Amino acid sequence: MTPYLSNIDQVIKNLKENQTFSSNIEYWDHIHSTKGNSEPIKNIHPILEKSLSILGINHLYSHQIEAINAINQGLNVVIVTGTASGKSLCYQIPILQSILEKGFPTALLLFPTKALTYDQLRAIKGLEKLLFPEAELSAVYDGDTPSGQRALIRKNTKILLTNPDMLNIALLPFHTNWRDFFSNLKYIV
Repeated sequence: MTPYLSNIDQVIKNLKENQTFSSNIEYWDHIHSTKGNSEPIKNIHPILEKSLSILGINHLYSHQIEAINAINQGLNVVIVTGTASGKSLCYQIPILQSILEKGFPTALLLFPTKALTYDQLRAIKGLEKLLFPEAELSAVYDGDTPSGQRALIRKNTKILLTNPDMLNIALLPFHTNWRDFFSNLKYIV
């Protein structure tokens, strides 16, 4: 048993032995971990496959493959899995593949917090720099976006990360300024 698991086992043992705590617990259960099912990446643009490989991603979990296939068939998809389970790749791969193949599609990614928005931007930028080293395809458009950058973002961005408030306050009311972006909108996350 690893020291980490040993520490967790000790914490659980202490909780069970603590009468004040354990008297509030109706049922204890232990669910054993299972190994995820993964498959080698296939049926994606070779440049995207190579970029993922550079990042150490050579396999996808079965839920990722299923989601990507559904998205590529034009289906609406809802992905509900735990933290750090690869949900982001489920939409990043189809979006980037579509840009590689067709060049023009745009994507609107809505996130409830700045922290999550910028975390997602870092992940997308990591792939973007490998795929399109000379281009700036993704950008955040929120209340902190400098006014001098907003027109450039409207004109050039293929992957726009924002929040529901900005969508309702700054994008939809001024949809004519976003005509090119919205007319090519293929993905909403």
